[in-house]
Amino acid sequence: MKFRQEIIQEIVAQEPEIRRNQIEAMCRKAAAALDSAAGLTESDPAWLWKLKIKGKGALDEREVEREFMKAAKNADNAIFQKADAARSSPINDADIKSQINKVEWLLLELWLAKGNAPFFRSLCYYNDTALAKLAGFLLGNNQGHNGKSIRKVWERLGLKKSTKLLFRDVEIHPGKPAMPVPYKVIQIPD
Repeated sequence: MKFRQEIIQEIVAQEPEIRRNQIEAMCRKAAAALDSAAGLTESDPAWLWKLKIKGKGALDEREVEREFMKAAKNADNAIFQKADAARSSPINDADIKSQINKVEWLLLELWLAKGNAPFFRSLCYYNDTALAKLAGFLLGNNQGHNGKSIRKVWERLGLKKSTKLLFRDVEIHPGKPAMPVPYKVIQIPD
């Protein structure tokens, strides 16, 4: 599969912006997953967040210990109940990962492949229909996504596609790797 040189130049020029966007999307999703997994809100005090993240080890910090003891004086109050739960069950990687579904994880991870990977390994170069088909293949099932629903997922994540899409479809045959089908107008004829 060979692409016209001007298409390659245009795509390569966009890659730093696509990579920056991908990293920002990953950070936003990770922060949202942390918030959701923690079960805390912006209005909860900073010491409570430290306790949820570090667990009992956070009580070694004077501020956290002092605030925890203040809250413990009124065991019925909501802050103490959250603090007691945070102390005994700090957040872990599995809690955070459980907040990111398989399709989101796939899109965030493979939006722009690492290094000098071939273009077909980067999902940002597929039209939405091909992207939905490829996601179903890579995840070993049909996640119930079509072109419209997969678009909603990558847009919600804040990802941006290349302005030049390379692949219009994906051919899938049992027992064989998925084969991306490029747009003909961007290829060099064989």
